[in-house]
Amino acid sequence: MAGGYAGSNLLSSRKDRLVAGDDSPSGAAAYMVKDLGFAADVAASTHTTTALLPALRAVFDEILTAGLGDRDISVTRRLTARRHPTPATPGADYAENGIPDRP
Repeated sequence: MAGGYAGSNLLSSRKDRLVAGDDSPSGAAAYMVKDLGFAADVAASTHTTTALLPALRAVFDEILTAGLGDRDISVTRRLTARRHPTPATPGADYAENGIPDRP
C-alpha cells in the first residue's frame, strides 16, 4: 500500500503498529473526535458540503462509546475487526494486557 495512493507519512510511521495490532496511545482517538468537531464547525461556517466527515465522526464516536478513546487512532483497525470477525481477520482475536479484544 505504501507505494500506491494510500502511501503517506502517516502510513509509513504507523505501518508496524497497524500490522502488530498495537494501538497503544501515541495520538489518542479521542483527540480525533475533537479535531473532527472543529472540521465540522469550519465546514458549517463556510457552507462546505463534506462527503466523508459524517462517516468519520460516526466511526470515532463509536470508538469512544466502545471505551477505546484513549487508544491510538489506529484503533480503527480493532473496531473493523470487531465488526467483521473471522478466523482469517488478523487481529480479530488479539488480546492486550490480558483483556480480550471482544466481549
